Amino acid sequence: MAENSYKPDAEALPQTIRINRLIALWALSEAALGGILHAFRIPFTGLVVNSSAVLFMVLIASASEKKGTVLRAMIIVIIIKGIISPHSPLAAYAAVAFQGIMGELLLRSKKHWLLSSLALGIITLFQSAVQKILTLTIVYGKVLWESVDIFGNFLINRIPFLADFSDHVNFSLWLISIYIGIHLIAGIVVGIFAARVPAWLESEINNHDQTYRIDFIPANVERPDSKKRRRGLRKPSLIIILLLAATLFISSYLFPEITRSQGMKAAAMIVRAAFIMLLWYTLLGPLLMKLYRRMIKHKKTVYAAQINEAIDILPTLRYIIQKSWKGSRDRNGGNRLKVFVVRSLAIILTVEM
Repeated sequence: MAENSYKPDAEALPQTIRINRLIALWALSEAALGGILHAFRIPFTGLVVNSSAVLFMVLIASASEKKGTVLRAMIIVIIIKGIISPHSPLAAYAAVAFQGIMGELLLRSKKHWLLSSLALGIITLFQSAVQKILTLTIVYGKVLWESVDIFGNFLINRIPFLADFSDHVNFSLWLISIYIGIHLIAGIVVGIFAARVPAWLESEINNHDQTYRIDFIPANVERPDSKKRRRGLRKPSLIIILLLAATLFISSYLFPEITRSQGMKAAAMIVRAAFIMLLWYTLLGPLLMKLYRRMIKHKKTVYAAQINEAIDILPTLRYIIQKSWKGSRDRNGGNRLKVFVVRSLAIILTVEM
């Protein structure tokens, strides 16, 4: 591998190239960040991916004075996501579209930058949480949340020092509230963080001592493959729900606290979910995906050069991110995150590729 010096120069690259690289970073986070996070054993991948989207939208908006830049970036990201990750569900494309529209609306004006970034973070992460809850409710029905309540209260009633303090606890409501609360807190944090990154980045680029170095992968690296793969059956949420339903069904024959009707409802929930997923994956999903591809066909031609350029540099971006993460291991907690984000962005936005 050839070694290149990182020599930051605020005027080294035109604004258009910087924006294109930020768009490519957003596309990378949507198409491949989940895999990278799994490699680092980082939980809450969906939360991190959506937080990254907020950061990149803020950076794109801060780097451009033109209206419509975030919206155009969103279209390109959706197209690249479809090329790199054709297995992504339609809901994922809808989420990116929603985020792009909100980013365009909220970040048009730079008068109240912190408030705009904060609002974008909260709305984006709240939408992510609500979408997950709605999806589970549509697929499994209200029986899912009833099963959570039944199983939770069953466990509590079998613990002597807890059974006397509660008649019935609404575990599903607590679970949903905590889940949404985590996303709202994350939205506030990422909104404030994203608003400050442009200033940190400018300082890093202009004031760096120019001693930082990084190895780059060869220029002839292969473009990422678009492999179709189904991971639905390995999703933790699906495994947990299947175990919950199976446990309730079996327990209805073993413990009087759980009635046979409750056990049958849990079994019916799985049958319902199987039917809905079969209908979605064999009929509705392919039909809607066909309509979606028809809608973006023209846009794919319009942005062909930018899409190909972004896909070509994705391996290099991924390599820089991985090296920057390893290079920040001497820092801890939030300071490491700040150093990693600012340093990797400074390299990506200033070095010739």
